[in-house]
Amino acid sequence: MPSTLLLASTVIAGKFYMQGPTCQIKKDMSGKTVLITGATSGIGKETAKSLAQQNATLILACRNQEKSEKFIQELKKNTGNQNIHFIQLQLDDWSQIKKSVEDLEKLQKKVENNNIDVLINNAGIYVSKFDQNKQGFESQFATNHMGHFIFTNLLFQKLKNTPESRVINLSSRAHERSPNLDLSNYENFEKQVKNKESFSALNTYPLSKLANMMFTKGLQFKFDSELQKINNNDGGQMLQQQQKYQNYNTPTKVVSCHPGVVATEMIEKLATNNEKIKKYVDNFFFKNFILSPVLWYFCKTPEQGAQTTLQLVYSDYSALKKGGYYKDLQLADYHKQADNTNDVNKFWEFSEIIAKPFY
Repeated sequence: MPSTLLLASTVIAGKFYMQGPTCQIKKDMSGKTVLITGATSGIGKETAKSLAQQNATLILACRNQEKSEKFIQELKKNTGNQNIHFIQLQLDDWSQIKKSVEDLEKLQKKVENNNIDVLINNAGIYVSKFDQNKQGFESQFATNHMGHFIFTNLLFQKLKNTPESRVINLSSRAHERSPNLDLSNYENFEKQVKNKESFSALNTYPLSKLANMMFTKGLQFKFDSELQKINNNDGGQMLQQQQKYQNYNTPTKVVSCHPGVVATEMIEKLATNNEKIKKYVDNFFFKNFILSPVLWYFCKTPEQGAQTTLQLVYSDYSALKKGGYYKDLQLADYHKQADNTNDVNKFWEFSEIIAKPFY
């Protein structure tokens, strides 16, 4: 009996550990505009639910208009918050992103609110087979990094001019096992993130998550450099630039986070998009008596996975560390390449080469 109780206690304690901590901060977001990519499922959906309840003006930037509008109606009905909007965003087709930003401008002009207080780059994909976007780059790198890179840079001025604005990039602990990005020259970098020969089901998704980390650091450098330019001027010119830069005293902070291992549609795709194991996953016994219990025990629910994102949204501006990486509500260590300033700058330079035709 004692051994049985010990085993049961261990199992229960393990489950609570896997769930992770819960964000205890509740903050009225009235008057604040939050833009979320990929908000119709998983972590993004749960994040949107919480923010709608806290009266934020929400802009859901998603691929599927019908699914998004249905979700928006649910949110409006369940929360009473009527300030929830949609723009279509296809992160994997870079030629369409500028149009999405133009649609955002029209929307914000209509509702007379030009700020973005929080940008949550939440959308992401996982594939176990090589695929490319319309521009010929590996699909995970194209969506998880470059799509958000282009989108966020097109929103740079809007973020820069919003006091205490913040950008939250969803990365993953998977980035820790990523190989280094090859930054020796652009040709090698492009080969690594574009060609089928470089694809690995084990390494390519982590590489895209390392790219999220590098982007976080690089974007923070970019915001900080704007301040440095102003500080390097003098007299009336500096004052004039400060007046133009409404966010001068509270510059944008950029952070990233690991949501945990979440049993979302992405996890299901991980288990089903490989033909070699599809026959096992489709098996009723395997799916219901092996896979489902394993996912239940070891994975977070989408609501639990959203907790660190919500912590970063609701925390006071002063509590966030510029360029910080968060896991289970706390600052965490990250891949050493993302801490290499020269590599971060080179990565930004190469990403800009890819992005330039789409600005």
